[in-house]
Amino acid sequence: MKILVVTPMYPSAGDPHNGTFVFDEVESLKPLVDEIDVLYVNVRKHKWNYFLATFLIRKRLKAFNPDIIHVHHTFLAIWLILMNVHPLVLTFHEGEYFSKDSLLTIIRREGFRKIFVSLKCLKRYCLKHVEYVIDVSGFLKEKDVKNKTVIPCGVDLNMFSPMDQVEQRHILRWNPDKRYVLFPGNPNDSCKRYDLATEVIKKIRSSLSSNVELVPMINLSHDRVPIYMNACDAMLLTSDYEASPMVVKEAMACGLPVVSVDVGDVKAIIGDTEGCAVCARNPEVMADNLKNILMRDIRTDGRERMTKFSLQNSALKIMQVYAEVVNRC
Repeated sequence: MKILVVTPMYPSAGDPHNGTFVFDEVESLKPLVDEIDVLYVNVRKHKWNYFLATFLIRKRLKAFNPDIIHVHHTFLAIWLILMNVHPLVLTFHEGEYFSKDSLLTIIRREGFRKIFVSLKCLKRYCLKHVEYVIDVSGFLKEKDVKNKTVIPCGVDLNMFSPMDQVEQRHILRWNPDKRYVLFPGNPNDSCKRYDLATEVIKKIRSSLSSNVELVPMINLSHDRVPIYMNACDAMLLTSDYEASPMVVKEAMACGLPVVSVDVGDVKAIIGDTEGCAVCARNPEVMADNLKNILMRDIRTDGRERMTKFSLQNSALKIMQVYAEVVNRC
């Protein structure tokens, strides 16, 4: 079986953290298929690359002749549908963003810059014209798509594992006596709500200690993320919307306590893991939960819960999708 992966998310020298979950998925599939190739369409560099994708796709299809095209973005899938390229498997990453936010809500909150990624009619058209949809978060309803399954992106349990905190802090040259809280995102990305996270930290400093520092996770290479997760005391997720955030699974695999708003599939992923909290989007409530975790100074047993989300398990489920699509087509 030959698989062509078409994606706008993939690590590069200039953007090493972009789409690392797609890279990991491809690597986990390599031993299970005859050949797998990746076409990375860099739309972060320029949105016009969506249009250039048509020519890149035709060229790669002719050279590679895949049995299945696995696409990781609805707008790229639309080009493939218009080109009459099949069979298509789409991994749908939008999740909660697609199901809950109306176009008017997005415009009111963030202005017109987000309109491009919220054209739901086009996305629903796409969902109905691919052979199979892999939903990473479980937010898609049956009315949106006929053939689908829920497969969260897998976590690399070899890379993300508990390590000695003292040693990791020494590597980062951090103060061994400080309390560090990881912020999993770029402060400049408005949907990640760095403003809310900083407000939470301010409240903790006023009641617990000024010795608490918020650490934004900016442009880290994938192999550096476990170092930061093991060096920190907790992680704080404040996003307006998510689908199935990898950072939560990765943090739990490292035993890092997580305090998060109820967003995406975070509540389902965390479950009843002791030392983690899913709470209201309220700075005082979040500060209380985070303060309690910092005062207890413990790691979690979240890694045990993550075994079912391993890369290997996800790859086997994806292979079942491929087999069903090939048999049907």
